[in-house]
Amino acid sequence: MKDVNSKIENFKEKCREINLALTVQRIAVYAYLAGTAVHPSADRVYEEIHKEFPTISRTSVYRILETFARNGLIMKLVHPGTAVRYDGNPVRHHHLVCMECENIFDIESSEKVPDIKMDPPRFVGDFEVCDYSIVFTGMCAKCREKNDKRIPEKGKS
Repeated sequence: MKDVNSKIENFKEKCREINLALTVQRIAVYAYLAGTAVHPSADRVYEEIHKEFPTISRTSVYRILETFARNGLIMKLVHPGTAVRYDGNPVRHHHLVCMECENIFDIESSEKVPDIKMDPPRFVGDFEVCDYSIVFTGMCAKCREKNDKRIPEKGKS
């Protein structure tokens, strides 16, 4: 809980820096994201926040999430084949996406992944890159065990 409280305090400070009003609803949405390891959809965030704030609308939650993402307070995850998800950790990091259950997992920096260094903005042709992330798709251990499936390697049968 201490870690969540420090994340919330940092969030409040960043909101003050960008002159974003600190409403009770905004703090509740951020606190939920900061306190969960899952990468929830907007609907899931709404369902959780609605329990504490029954008068909040789904539209308000969507707007809050988009405002946070636009201001770099959270990360908006758009991966092909899955619903848009949100991550309370706005620091660049990479993800594993399970093709079966559609859960998204953070890749911890201690795990062996290719290290790609780039300090945005950078140009690719005439396209200005502002940020990037790497997504690995596959099947999580639970789904592999449940379905006793193995994903064939590309080019092998």
